Amino acid sequence: MRALCVRACCACCLQVEHYLDRTFYNLTTVALHDWKTYGEMSNLAKEIYGLDLNENHLPIGTLDQGLDILQVMRNIDVFVERYLYNLNEQVFVERSPERGARHLNSINIHSISGSIRSHGPGIMNTTVNFVYQFLSQKFFIFSQFLADKYIKSHLSRERRWYKKEKESEEVDGQYPYARAVKFNKDIKKLGVNEEGLTFIDQFRLLITEIGNALGFVRMVRSAGLHYVSNAIKFVPDITRIINFEKYAGGGGAKDDVDRLREKRVVNPLDERLGGGGGEGEDDEVRARLRVLA
Repeated sequence: MRALCVRACCACCLQVEHYLDRTFYNLTTVALHDWKTYGEMSNLAKEIYGLDLNENHLPIGTLDQGLDILQVMRNIDVFVERYLYNLNEQVFVERSPERGARHLNSINIHSISGSIRSHGPGIMNTTVNFVYQFLSQKFFIFSQFLADKYIKSHLSRERRWYKKEKESEEVDGQYPYARAVKFNKDIKKLGVNEEGLTFIDQFRLLITEIGNALGFVRMVRSAGLHYVSNAIKFVPDITRIINFEKYAGGGGAKDDVDRLREKRVVNPLDERLGGGGGEGEDDEVRARLRVLA
């Protein structure tokens, strides 16, 4: 009777495994972007119920990746000019579509996380360096604009007027709108470019590009944390790591060569697993992340 129960249980497990394999394969074939969901379901079936499912070996794909982080990094000047940043939703949306395009491109945390998963976490350091160099150029233009004698004279005049009149009842600590309109008209007299933009308009676009670059660095940092949170489940529990030196030295008498090999291999492994190794992150990149993020 017990043998019949065991056979029935094994047959039931095989049928469930076959059904799940067939279902996951068929559904992934229909929609490749759902491969991750079915992969997580397969892992849960193995961890909770002990079901050994087969790998479908289908090409993985996703609709969340969008623009690749390498493409954005190599064209960071075009990216910050053509995309708009939504601070609340943490997403970049294309300002206007390309000629003939029927949709707007967008990039969010999940798409950057997918790029990090494809290229590895080392791409984050390279991206931060690229954005840092780009910002250094933009801030140089920023300082040149403020140091221009014509712009500086107009700003100094408004500063002196506001400092003198800010306590009056008419101003009451707020810069008047009419005064700002007059200031823009005075700046417009200095000239416009081919697109009809004044110096103030160009300066505003410059500040927008700087903000987009900083927002991109912030999204890369958030996407890196998202990637690490998904990958941390494969890291063993550091409170339950066994001592390799203890088990490697319990095999009886050893000669000098074996002892030397044990000291060179096992001890550093225990130190690395125990957190005694280096941090493994570039100090310069880490400092730049603190400044930009």
